[in-house]
Amino acid sequence: YRVNEILAFNVGYTWKGVSRTDAQGRSASNSPQVGIRLAPTNWLSLLANYAYTARTGTNFLAFVTQPGEPTNVLVPLTYKFYSGSLNRNNANFIAEVYPVDTVTCSLNFSIYNDNFTDSNAGIQSDRGWSGGADVSWRPHDRVAFSLGYDHQQLQVRQLAAIGPINGETALVVGDAGPTLTTSDSYDTFVAKADIKIIPKKLNFTTSGS
Repeated sequence: YRVNEILAFNVGYTWKGVSRTDAQGRSASNSPQVGIRLAPTNWLSLLANYAYTARTGTNFLAFVTQPGEPTNVLVPLTYKFYSGSLNRNNANFIAEVYPVDTVTCSLNFSIYNDNFTDSNAGIQSDRGWSGGADVSWRPHDRVAFSLGYDHQQLQVRQLAAIGPINGETALVVGDAGPTLTTSDSYDTFVAKADIKIIPKKLNFTTSGS
């Protein structure tokens, strides 16, 4: 909804359902979101967006039979994070600057936090952030070039076991098992060219990252 030339906002809602074969589980998610765009001048735009996702899943645990136990005695072995329940918070911020008509510069930042609500084994949380910048230049109506950079920082927390599995016990009596934290970082550079060979009929685009 556009309030005026300076302010606009949007609201949205998404439902997503996934049914997987080979007993890999089903999931359904509900995701409302809200965003705002502010253009205080003709050379600056500020955008912000927030989305909350609640996902419920079924058949998200894989079990194993303990040695020497009846076949109906099972313990969890794997948590299928892709079909388990979670609560997700995700926010995005973008600033776009137009110093001249042919150049556009932008800065972006996003942050997310996933908490797996029924994960008694395996992944517990997944969170991270990213920030980057882009610049595009259109020297001619039929030619455009762009360069971009993005840095991502991710962290996943996992619970290795909730009890003895295949004879292996926890390190401490009564302990649920070791908690593993994995951190990853990514630096991505992107270059792109878009050329209109025949306007409205034939375009050529090439990019590398």
